[in-house]
Amino acid sequence: MSDFMRTTFTFIIALLCQTNMFAQDIFNESVMKEVQTLIMNKEHDKADSILNHYQNFQQGADASFLMDLTRCLNGYLKIQTRQDVSVIVPYAESGKRAFTYIKNNINEDNASQLDCWPLLTSYAEIFNYMKDSIIDDIASFSGQYYDEFGQKNLYSYYTVAQNTYQYHFSRFEWQLAIDIMRNYNRIAIGERDSTVRVPISSAFIGSAYLRANNYKEAKKWFIDSYKRFQKFEERIKFRAYCELLSDMAYMYHMQGKNENAYEYALEACETNKSNYGKASSEYVNALAILSDAEFGLNKTELGLTHMEEVVTLLDSIPQMREAEKQSYRDKLKYIYLRLNIKKEVKRNNTIVTDNSIILEATDDFAKGRTEEAVYKFRDLLRYYDDHFNTTDLGNYILVAGSLSNALVSIGHYSDADNILNEAIERLSKKSVKTQQVRSLFEAKGLLYFTINNVDMALNWYNQAKEMYSVTDENSLQYGSLTSNLAMCQMSKGNYALAKQLTDKAYEICVRFYGDNSNSANDRLLILNNLATIYTKLKEFSKGKELYERVIEEAISQQNIGTKALALINLSEIYLVCENNFSKAEEYLRKAMKLEAASYIRDMAEMDLVFAQIMQKNMDAVNSVDSYNTRIKDGLISMFGHFSETEREDYWTQKSQGLVFLNNLSAMIFNTPQSIKTAYDNTIYTKSMLINSGRLLGQLVNDCNSDVQNEYSSMINMKRMLSEKNCTKDSIGVYCEAISQKEKAIVAAIPDFRSKLLAQFKTCSDVQKMLSDNEIALEFVFLPQIKSTFDESELLYGAMLLAKGDAAPKLIPLCSEYDLENLMDAYTPMGQNEIDSLYAFSNKTLYHMIWEKIEPYIPVGSTVYYSPTGYISVNIR
Repeated sequence: MSDFMRTTFTFIIALLCQTNMFAQDIFNESVMKEVQTLIMNKEHDKADSILNHYQNFQQGADASFLMDLTRCLNGYLKIQTRQDVSVIVPYAESGKRAFTYIKNNINEDNASQLDCWPLLTSYAEIFNYMKDSIIDDIASFSGQYYDEFGQKNLYSYYTVAQNTYQYHFSRFEWQLAIDIMRNYNRIAIGERDSTVRVPISSAFIGSAYLRANNYKEAKKWFIDSYKRFQKFEERIKFRAYCELLSDMAYMYHMQGKNENAYEYALEACETNKSNYGKASSEYVNALAILSDAEFGLNKTELGLTHMEEVVTLLDSIPQMREAEKQSYRDKLKYIYLRLNIKKEVKRNNTIVTDNSIILEATDDFAKGRTEEAVYKFRDLLRYYDDHFNTTDLGNYILVAGSLSNALVSIGHYSDADNILNEAIERLSKKSVKTQQVRSLFEAKGLLYFTINNVDMALNWYNQAKEMYSVTDENSLQYGSLTSNLAMCQMSKGNYALAKQLTDKAYEICVRFYGDNSNSANDRLLILNNLATIYTKLKEFSKGKELYERVIEEAISQQNIGTKALALINLSEIYLVCENNFSKAEEYLRKAMKLEAASYIRDMAEMDLVFAQIMQKNMDAVNSVDSYNTRIKDGLISMFGHFSETEREDYWTQKSQGLVFLNNLSAMIFNTPQSIKTAYDNTIYTKSMLINSGRLLGQLVNDCNSDVQNEYSSMINMKRMLSEKNCTKDSIGVYCEAISQKEKAIVAAIPDFRSKLLAQFKTCSDVQKMLSDNEIALEFVFLPQIKSTFDESELLYGAMLLAKGDAAPKLIPLCSEYDLENLMDAYTPMGQNEIDSLYAFSNKTLYHMIWEKIEPYIPVGSTVYYSPTGYISVNIR
C-alpha cells in the first residue's frame, strides 16, 4: 500500500470511529477495502462500477463522504497516467464534496488525530490539473491547518503552495501566484528550513515578478534564490535551478546588462544540456537567450550562429509546441532582414506568430508598403494592449516604436505621438527601464525632428544616449542614434560637430557590415548624411559621389526610402550649386514616383516646385497652390495633439518654405494667379496661430462649465508665464499643464479643426470688406535667387490690394541687408534721428519704402497694413 493510501485509510478509520460508521450496512469497511484494492491494481473501471452501484442507494452524510473520498482517490491515480482532463471531471466533483466534508468536520479536538496533508496535497494536484479555482480554498485551508491547527508539515504545505502557484501562473495571475509562494517562503524561512525548497520558492516568486514585468522585485528574489542554491552541490540537477539561470539571463538582457545576461545564459546552456541534452526545449530556450545577450554585446557572429543552431535543433524536439518553434524561425528571419543576409528559413507549416507579423510588417515598411505595415503593427499593438501582463516587453516596445516610425513617415504625427506617450507611460508605471525603452525615446526624437522641432529632438535623442552603457557605444543601435544626432546638429548649422558624429556612426557600421555594396540600411543612411554634410561644407564633388553611391546600393537592396532621400539630396546639388534645374527636376520626379515616407515626399515636392519655378514653367503656379493646401492641412491636424509651442516651432519651419515658394513664384511669374496665391498664403501664415487662439476662446463659450473652467485655468497659467509670476523650475510644469489643458479643450469642441479652417480669409474675402477708398497693404519678404550656392538674399516687398483690383499688386522695395544697416546706424533713436530717417533724400526709409508704394495709393485713401520684420516698427 502506498503512503498516500496508508494515510488515507488511517484518516478514514479515525473518522469512522467518531461517527460509528461501522454500524452502517451500506458502504462499509469491507466494501471500501475492496474498492481500494481495485484502485491500487489500476482496475479503475471496476472500482467505478462498485461505487456507482452504491450510489443508487440512500447514503448518509458520512458514507457519502467515504464514497467521494474513494472516488477522488481513483481520480488522483488516474492523473498519474496523464489521462484527458474530461475523464477526471467526475472524480473532481467527488473531491470537492469530500473537501467540503473535511472542512466542516475537522476541529481543534480531532485535528491532532487526523492527518489531512495527504488528502490536501492530492486535492491540490487534482484541481491544479483541472484548472479549478477551488484550489484557492484548499490553499487557504492548508494555511489554516498549518497555523491554527498546528499541523506543521512544510513539505506538504509546499506541495499545496506549489500546485496553487502553478494554477495561477498558468492563468497569468502573477500577483496571486506570488502571494501564495511568498507565504510559504516566509513560513519556511521562519522555521529555518534548510531544504532546497526555499531557493526553489524564491525562484518561483522571481519568475512571476519577471512575467509581471517588475524587474526590480524579480532581481531581488532571483539573487536570493541563486545565493541559496549555491549551498547545494547537486543544484544543477534541479529543474528550478536551470529555469532560474535562464530567467536571470533574460531579465539582465531586458535591463541592458548584457554582460550579466551572457554569464547566466552560458551557465543555463551548460546545465540544460547536461540534464536534458541538446535536443530539448530547455536547452534551445537557454541558447536563444544566449544569442540575444551576444547581440547585445555586439558579438554579432556568435549571436547569429547560436540562433541558427536554435532553429536547426527545432525538428528534433517533438514535444515543443509548433507555435513556439515558428516563433524562433521568424526571429531568425528578422535577424537576417536586420543584417541584410539573403537566406531562407525553413517553415514547416502556416502557423502565424507575433514574430512572423513583426517580420512581415518590418519588411513591408522597408519596401515602401507603409500602409500595410501600419495595419499589421497596429493590429499587434491592440493585441499587446489587451494582453499587456502576458506580453514579451521586447516585442511590445519594438512594435510601438516601429508603428510610430511608420506613422511619422506618412505624416500621422499626432497618432504617432499618442502611441509613444502611452507606451512610455505604461512602462514608467511598471518602473521598466530596459535597454529597449531607449528605442521609444529615439522614436520620439525622430518625430520631433520630422516636425522641425530640432531642440526637442535633441532632448529625446540625448535621453536615449544616456541609456547606453560604455560597452553599448560600439553597437549598431548606437551608431544609428549617433547618425540621428548628427542630423540634428546639421540642422542647427553645426557642420563640424555633425561631421564628427557621422564619422563615428560610419565607423561603427563598417565594423558590422564592411565597406561594400551588400550593406544594411543603417550604413546607407549614414552615407547619405555624410554626403549632406559635405554639401553643406561646399565639398560638392564628394557629396555627389556619395549620393550616387547610396542610390546605386539602395536600388540593389530595394530600399525605397533611402533611395528617395539620396535622389532628393543629389537634386539639391544640381539646384543650388550648378543651377541645373532640369537635371534636378529629373531626379526629383524619380523620387516622387517612389512610395517613400510622407516627410521625404514633402521634401521632394518642395524642391520640385522650386525647380519648376526657376525654369519658369507655368505649371509651377498650380503646383504651389497644391503644396500650400497639403502643408496647411498638416498644421490643422496638429491641434488637440501637440502643444502651442510645438505647433509654433512646426509652423515657423513650414511657413518659411511656404512663404519662399509662394513669393518666389509671384516674383518670377508676376501673373494675377501667382500673386493672388502668394497673397492668400501671406494672410494665412501671418494669422494662423493668432486665429486659432481667438477661435478657441469664442467656441469655449458654447461648451459646458467644466470646459470653460479649464479654459480659464489655462489662460491664467499663460498669464502667469507671460508676467513671469512663476519660478524658473516650474516653467516646464506650467507649459506641460497648459498643453494638456488645451488638448482636452480642443477635444471637447466638435469639429474644431474644420471651424478653424473656415476662419481664414482669401484675397476675395478681403476685397469684400474694403470700401472704395481703402487699401490693404501686406508687407512681405521676397526671395531673390542668385547664381551661386547660399547667396540668395531677401528683399522687402509689399502686396497692395484695392477693392476693384483683379489681383494684388506686387511691389519690390529694398533688401533686408540695406534696411538693417540703415537701422543700425540710427540706434539709439531720438526725435531728430527718426525725422532724418523719413527725409526725402536718398537712402532713407522714404526712398526705400514709401517712394515705391505711393504711386499706387490714391490721395485720401485709408491704408490698413500688416507689418513684417524691421518694417513692423518703422511705419509712421
